[in-house]
Amino acid sequence: MILRGGAEQFIEETERSLHDAIMIVRRAIKNDAVVAGGGAIEMELSRFLREHALTIAGKEQLLIAAYARALEIIPTQLCENAGFDCTLTLNKLREKHAKGTYLIICAVFITPKACALSCGSTW
Repeated sequence: MILRGGAEQFIEETERSLHDAIMIVRRAIKNDAVVAGGGAIEMELSRFLREHALTIAGKEQLLIAAYARALEIIPTQLCENAGFDCTLTLNKLREKHAKGTYLIICAVFITPKACALSCGSTW
């Protein structure tokens, strides 16, 4: 791989990023355990807290419900960053978690043209 940049700092940062990516792939190959990502853990915690809040009376219920709502900021931000409709996607996630369907795979693909536009490079 040939790296070219305007400054030595750019090359060093690129090298660190590539090293991190390679180590992540290496670790994923070595370990077969999978931890849910993409806000799945936060959505499940939010679901649990919302259900638990219904069993409590008083101000504590409001506090727990607010914390559950705050946990959903992470998947909301991920949806916004990926260009999805946040309301629709979060409602689908809530529905899946309520039904106990935990394996939801969502991949975002960027075409070379779109990447070139966002990165400012030419393909």
